[in-house]
Amino acid sequence: MDKKRSDAPAHQMWYFDKNGVIRCKISDMALHGKESGEKVRLCQFSGDVRQKWVMRGNKLVNEMFSDECIGLKKGVLMVHDDADVIAAKYQGKPYQHWRVDYVG
Repeated sequence: MDKKRSDAPAHQMWYFDKNGVIRCKISDMALHGKESGEKVRLCQFSGDVRQKWVMRGNKLVNEMFSDECIGLKKGVLMVHDDADVIAAKYQGKPYQHWRVDYVG
């Protein structure tokens, strides 16, 4: 995870495809959460259920496993704002909530 840049580089831009699945603008790649509690990675979109992350309110949840969401986990402190992006059971924590900023 990197700090948001004001120049809106393509690698920090995401979109919701026609099915509402979040995808990376630069490559159409998808978030892939292999198992609960593990780091999320970027993969070529194959339609696998572990890649189908959709926005529900202020949460990014898995379309099939709706009790799982995308969140942050503080890892080994390398830099001040360093964190891993993980898939985990939703617990209502602030680090499991997201905001969408629309750009033109």
